[in-house]
Amino acid sequence: MTTSVGTAGGREEEAEGSAGSGSVFTGKTVLMSTKHSDSAFEQFWANYPRKVGKLAAHREWERIRPTEDLVQRIMTTLAWQKEIWDDPQFIPHPKTWLHQGRWDDEPAEPVRWISRADARLPAWARERA
Repeated sequence: MTTSVGTAGGREEEAEGSAGSGSVFTGKTVLMSTKHSDSAFEQFWANYPRKVGKLAAHREWERIRPTEDLVQRIMTTLAWQKEIWDDPQFIPHPKTWLHQGRWDDEPAEPVRWISRADARLPAWARERA
């Protein structure tokens, strides 16, 4: 049976699979069924630290139609980002996070602070300290 799966994220327009299966194979990616996608969204929502705009976030999730691999990448990125989010005011809304593809963000390089005394030293001297 051929099922239309759209073109979100460069996926093929039609896929072979049965309507009752847990996922649809498109030749390149495996799309999750609606039931599994909803449970994956609930997992995302449970782990996201800012609980605003659930309906908007769910609609964005459905628009993205993440594969099982993408869900894993989303959860992995969310885990390290939660550790660096220290001010709730600057945590993006979940819909914004999803819409901007923030799972592709890379961790920032740690900032090395130097004291005022060290700042007066030339760069070559600070390297040795």
